[in-house]
Amino acid sequence: MPFGRITRVTFDPSRYDDMMAVAINIDFSGWSGLRALNVTRIAEDRLGIAAGYNDKAAADANAEKARAALGTMAEFMTEAPFVREGEIFWGFEGDQSLVPGYARHVFVDIDPAKYDALLSYCDTTTEKFNSVPGLRSVRLARIFENRIASVAFYDNKASADAGQVNMRAVMEGMAEFVTGEYNIREGEVILRHDYR
Repeated sequence: MPFGRITRVTFDPSRYDDMMAVAINIDFSGWSGLRALNVTRIAEDRLGIAAGYNDKAAADANAEKARAALGTMAEFMTEAPFVREGEIFWGFEGDQSLVPGYARHVFVDIDPAKYDALLSYCDTTTEKFNSVPGLRSVRLARIFENRIASVAFYDNKASADAGQVNMRAVMEGMAEFVTGEYNIREGEVILRHDYR
């Protein structure tokens, strides 16, 4: 089953350009099983790194490489990276000709007893996503027994904002499974590697 790893990096914003000069030179070519990696600036001092792997074994096999890659940027960080990971249990492929330019990360608590019903619900949402122009992909991962993460990639912020009507409809349909508030982080994709 596909596996996702989301890493939050907090850094000194006055050193952003220096950090990115290091980041763009990280070589991901030897990361077997890495399907996609997108870095989003989710706040002035924060990055969200979403990495998708073929499966958990591939993610684990690349864990040391990921630590080493983050280590090259350690001097710019103001706290240790914060990692969440889990199996990707649902996905939607939109227009694959689009280049991801904007990402929206959503984290929410769910009722674990209703997880199977949530899976069934997700399978009914394809039509709503089909009608979102500019949407490249959506992935849902279970990062704890009672928490899921969603990452949606759009071609730009305007498309992400326009797609909120459809996304709200999907979220409203999830109300019976959700037990907490939606925690949303979003921003421009500033670095990407795509091997699909």
